[in-house]
Amino acid sequence: YSQHRKPQGTTLESYVELLGRLCGDQSLTSRKAAAQALSEWVMLEHQKNDENEEGDKNKNQSSLEITWSTCVVPMVLDSEPGCVQLTLDLFHKVVISPLIGGEGSESNGAWRILSCLSECTEQQGSNKTEYEAMRTIARQWVERHDNETCIALWECLRKRAFFVLTDNDIRIRQEYDVAAVWCLFQAFTDQPKEICAWKSWIQDTGFGFVIESIYKLLDETTKSTIDKASATHYALRSCLQVAKRIAIPPDEAANLVERLRDVIGRFEIGTEVMAAAVAVLQKHASFSEQSDVHNHSLDVIRNDLFEKCETKISQMMESLGQGPLLDEKDIIERERNLVRAIYLCGELAMLGFSASSNRNNEFLLSDRHPRLFRYLQALLSKTLPGGHSGSSSPMKRATPGSIRAHAFVTWGKLCLRSESLAQESLNLFARELHGAQEKEDEKICVAVKSNALLVLGDLCFHYTHLVDRYLPVMAACLQTGLISVNDEHGFLETTASQESAIVRQHAVLMLSSLLLQDYIKWRGLLFHRFLVATSDPDEVVTSLAEQTLAGPMLKKDPKLFLNRFVESILVLNHCTAHPMYQKAAAADDYSNFWKENEMNSIILPIGGNDESTSTARRYQIYKFMLQQMSDEEKLVVTARLCKDILGAAVQSKEGGPLGRVCRRQGGGESEEETAARHVLCDTFFLLTSTWLRVGRRWAENTDDDIEIGTTDQNKAEQVVAAKGRLLSRISSKHLVEILLPILCRLKEILQQSCSPLLKECMAFWAQIYHRYKSEVQEFLANDPTLLQEVEYDAQKCQKQKQRPQDVVDEDQNSLSVE
Repeated sequence: YSQHRKPQGTTLESYVELLGRLCGDQSLTSRKAAAQALSEWVMLEHQKNDENEEGDKNKNQSSLEITWSTCVVPMVLDSEPGCVQLTLDLFHKVVISPLIGGEGSESNGAWRILSCLSECTEQQGSNKTEYEAMRTIARQWVERHDNETCIALWECLRKRAFFVLTDNDIRIRQEYDVAAVWCLFQAFTDQPKEICAWKSWIQDTGFGFVIESIYKLLDETTKSTIDKASATHYALRSCLQVAKRIAIPPDEAANLVERLRDVIGRFEIGTEVMAAAVAVLQKHASFSEQSDVHNHSLDVIRNDLFEKCETKISQMMESLGQGPLLDEKDIIERERNLVRAIYLCGELAMLGFSASSNRNNEFLLSDRHPRLFRYLQALLSKTLPGGHSGSSSPMKRATPGSIRAHAFVTWGKLCLRSESLAQESLNLFARELHGAQEKEDEKICVAVKSNALLVLGDLCFHYTHLVDRYLPVMAACLQTGLISVNDEHGFLETTASQESAIVRQHAVLMLSSLLLQDYIKWRGLLFHRFLVATSDPDEVVTSLAEQTLAGPMLKKDPKLFLNRFVESILVLNHCTAHPMYQKAAAADDYSNFWKENEMNSIILPIGGNDESTSTARRYQIYKFMLQQMSDEEKLVVTARLCKDILGAAVQSKEGGPLGRVCRRQGGGESEEETAARHVLCDTFFLLTSTWLRVGRRWAENTDDDIEIGTTDQNKAEQVVAAKGRLLSRISSKHLVEILLPILCRLKEILQQSCSPLLKECMAFWAQIYHRYKSEVQEFLANDPTLLQEVEYDAQKCQKQKQRPQDVVDEDQNSLSVE
């Protein structure tokens, strides 16, 4: 297809996207075949004469390289050894061999791929999968090759680094020249010392070019007028990461620390580089103390930078408070400097912190720099403090969203260093999550809310006993931005819900991590919020929720869906009066305030003008749960539906909503009875659906069963087939002994009360008769009237199924005659 052979109307990008998806397929053979196909395609493109090398890149080539970087490279983290081995071989062919081989289009293609990997690892919100894959590839590649090959690659990287440095202006170079070389440097140096057998040779050759590269990249970064991160920023960050992991002579370390201290203190580098620069300061400050040039301890450097942050924040807050007196360009510049100062405060506060560190090793900014502490606290509010001093009634200016978002992150880092501050600030984070989003700036509020959620998640890891009571407000973020109003999708999807999808994604990932590590438990209605997330309007949220529940969660608790299936029917239909729902909601140990909001925050629209859409969403959730169950578990679910739902409707009289809705004779329904009616309708549907059938394979859109096991089977397949037939007989016996008596009594109750549910009940009878005709005839032998009604309804349902096809045939015939 890359050589202009493609079907009409199909783009090459669609094939690239398809192969990329297949790299994550469940089938090992599919994953390996897709990776092999993508790699061969990439190498074929690289072998061609790159006519656009000095101009625009070929669009298909760019798409291929990005897909290969994001889909094939992470396969080295696969659990299957075959995938790991294949990925290593492909990476060597596509990237390493062209680099060692020299210049040419293939070599340029390899550098572009490394540039793609660099951008992937630096993207905001990245889960670092690509970088972890790069580290794994580097480690295993070194273990598999001799020192001569490793040295050849290292020399190639050094030559490329010097080549970039000797250029008069880095910015006129192609982007991959700058970032790619340091991406691979970082992966190879970020390894345990004992793994790199050739590291001693590298150490002997010296790392002087690393220091020289840092100075050069710092000059280019500080002169750059680009507001957002560029390839130069990515290269500088990777270069600093390399410098953090190598030994530098004391004098050179002192000069580097002093240069970084000056650049950071003047806030000339962005937040995407500042964290790496602070890490280099922490690593090499101790070595600089041995130098006679600049002798400063890390504590002295940190206090000096805190003072500069305090001065900068004070100046920016005062100038931004003037509001209309500044033009837009000045406001943007001041906001950027303020964001950098806030971010730097958080990085400095985290120096010396580790997740396993002693709780007594606290860092109290309020004691060391009280004014700076108050400034940061003021930036958490929605309005900037004060205005120009000459005004009697200063105008309050709204705090820009980027400033508030960074202020929440920095405040969270301060909380990690002080348990007392964390305890005082928990209500602040919870209030931000629970508060309604402001309509005039929805996107900004989403950023603040997302950061507040992530901070609460980190605090839950460190101070579980403090944050546990705030679990409901954290779990409510699984449905941030969704409003319980019916439209064609079942939700009211506004710009807010689309922008807030990132909050829901973070909520799924964070709560899943807490649950898997036993920091929190499945209490209250948390499980049902996760279920609703599987039908989220955003595809990423839906995929994350499904993969989490059906993957690690189900592996950790194999009875996860079985034990909560009936409860889920009640919760998703908001049947709050049922004892099972009330028991689930009462399982929390929170105050009444949190309980009330927890119940109301589970959004799955029912009723209204578009009842069919909400019903389809519930059925989608039921199907997802049943697909994860074995045949034995489906039998248990069937028994519980008969006992807990239909049996409760038959036995209860005035005490339960299920019994009341069955016995209601005319008049309007209450909300509780409407919810109970939906529960019964869902139960009727599930008991007749193909999703609950056992012992047989079933087609998606048919009522016909396909027997398992015919001929040409091995012993394992024969055992499975025999087990399926046994379970099918057990299911039939269960139907006769348990379900049919309940249905007879339920039909009698509904007929006496003239309930509208009688229609669903008789439709259920008709489907039962269609599937188990002999069993139903035998059971109703003593009740010929009911048997005649069931037979009549079954024939009527069969005719209704055939009628749409007859109408279509008639329309086609009439059109042909015309």
